[in-house]
Amino acid sequence: MHNLYSGTAKRSCNLWKAVYEEGFNKPLLSNDAFLGMVESTDDIVLPLGYDIPKGKIKSGCAGFKSAEWRTWVVALSPILLKGRLLGDHWKVHLLFVGANRILAKPSLSIDEINEGHKKLQQFCMLYERLYGPDEITPNMHLHMHLRETMLDFGPMYAFWLFGFERFNGILKAIDTNGKDGLEITMMRHFLQKHHAGDYLHTMIANLERHPFLKSVIMALVLSLYTASSEPQDNDDELFNLNEFNRFSENPMLVDAVLGYEALPPSLITSIQLSDKHWVDNLVVVIPLPCKTVG
Repeated sequence: MHNLYSGTAKRSCNLWKAVYEEGFNKPLLSNDAFLGMVESTDDIVLPLGYDIPKGKIKSGCAGFKSAEWRTWVVALSPILLKGRLLGDHWKVHLLFVGANRILAKPSLSIDEINEGHKKLQQFCMLYERLYGPDEITPNMHLHMHLRETMLDFGPMYAFWLFGFERFNGILKAIDTNGKDGLEITMMRHFLQKHHAGDYLHTMIANLERHPFLKSVIMALVLSLYTASSEPQDNDDELFNLNEFNRFSENPMLVDAVLGYEALPPSLITSIQLSDKHWVDNLVVVIPLPCKTVG
C-alpha cells in the first residue's frame, strides 16, 4: 500500500508536475492538463467504491489516500494520462501500471509474479535513465523484493495494509476521554457493539409474525455498523450487500434474479413514534425476547 501507491505513484506524479520537457515552458503535467482530466472523468464509470473526488484530481492529485492512488494507477491514469504524458514518460508509467494490475490481483500464479517483477524491474531501470539516480527511492529498491515476499507469503492482497487501515478507522471513531485505559475502552466498545448486533440478529429471526417490530429492529441493526463495517447476516431473508452488488454489476447473472430478494434496510421508511405510541408498544416488545430466551 505505502510502497507502491503512497510511495512511488505519488512521487512520480509530483515529479511530472515539476519536471519541464526540453523545449517547452511548462511541466509535463500542468494545471491545464489536470483540468482536462476532470472533464474526461465524466465519461468514465468506475465500480462501486472506486471513485475519486474530482476536486482532488483538479488540484493535481493532491490529498489522495492510498486507496485513491490505487484506483488512479490501475484504472484512471491509463486513460487520463494518455496523450498528456508523451514518449518515454508515458512508457515508464505504463510499465508501472502493468506491474500493479498483475501484482494487486487477489490470486496469482508463479508466472504472474515473475511477470510483475519483470515489469517493475524495467520500470525502475527506465525511471533511472529518464530522471537520474537521485530520483530512485528506497521504495523503488523494495519493489525488487516484492517477488520474494509474495513467494513466501502469497499475493500482496493477503497482507497489504488496506484491511488494517480500514479497521483503524473503526477504532478511531470510538469516543474516548483521553485518559489511561484506552485499550480497555476500545475493547469494551467493540464487544458491546458486536454482542448487541448478534443479539438483535437473533431477535429478528424470531419475529416473523411481527413485521412492524422486525423492521424497527432491522433499522437498529443497521445503525450499529459504520459504512466500512458490514453486519454479519445470520438470516437468509435479510439484505445481503455482496449479493446485491454481484447481481447489479454483472448483467449475465440476470437469469438468477428471482424478483423477491430482500431490499436494503435503508429503504425502510423511517418511523417516528409518539411517546404514547412507544409506551403502548413496550408492553408488546419486552415479553417477546424474554419468552424466546427462556
